[in-house]
Amino acid sequence: MLESYAVACCLCADECEKHAPQHEHYRVCAEACRRCEQACKEALRSLGATRHALIKWRVDGSTRYALCPPSEARGSYAK
Repeated sequence: MLESYAVACCLCADECEKHAPQHEHYRVCAEACRRCEQACKEALRSLGATRHALIKWRVDGSTRYALCPPSEARGSYAK
C-alpha cells in the first residue's frame, strides 16, 4: 500500500511542478506531495523494503515510472 501512495505522490508532485512557476498553489501542492512521497519511502525502508522500489526515469522528455524488486533497483528508491 505504501508503494502505491509513494507513486501517487510522486506523480502528483511532478504534475504540479509543471505549473508551479505560474501558480503558487501548485508549488505548495508539489512540496506537500514530495514530503508525503519521502515519508512513504522512509516508512518502506524502515519496514525492510522487501517489496518493490519506485524507479523514475526520463524518455524523450517524458517521465516514466515503474515498480521493481529492490534487487533490480540496487536497493535504492528514486528521488
